[in-house]
Amino acid sequence: EFAADLTSRGRSEATVRSYVSDVRHLFTYLDPDDAAPAPAVLIDLAALRAWLGEQVAGRAARSTIARRVASARAFTAWAHQRGVLDGDPGQRLEAPRPHRRLPRVLDEAQASEVIRSAELGAEESDPAALRDQVIVELLYSTGIRVSELCGLDLRSIDSERRVMRVLGKGNK
Repeated sequence: EFAADLTSRGRSEATVRSYVSDVRHLFTYLDPDDAAPAPAVLIDLAALRAWLGEQVAGRAARSTIARRVASARAFTAWAHQRGVLDGDPGQRLEAPRPHRRLPRVLDEAQASEVIRSAELGAEESDPAALRDQVIVELLYSTGIRVSELCGLDLRSIDSERRVMRVLGKGNK
């Protein structure tokens, strides 16, 4: 039901999968010996903080912990709205600020080599090689994410205006 609610609110498949996985991890933490999932009523602020503290001690990445805080907040809010929890302990959690790093990029020589390799394959009139060349050129020239590229279809292209509509995170 939690997953269905996230989906109905427009969360991506990857977000839903991650949040559900995080909540399962939380339930396993709360009741590690039981084969059945732990009841949600075991969730309180102390339990949430202990669960997250264990991950910090285990050197989980700040981004992972931040996502797990978001997962816990979403779940506890949902469980509170459904009457499963008397209160919403997740709203009192604070997420660590993730380190903001720029993504690694290809240098000029690497980019040239990738493009040259794609062009060589496309010269053989192989449809798959031509597709690969278009993929490489789109990724390199536009900077779109791979997931955004995978979401493209023929309806995304306006050949008259020579533009392409790309849906990013959050359907933006």
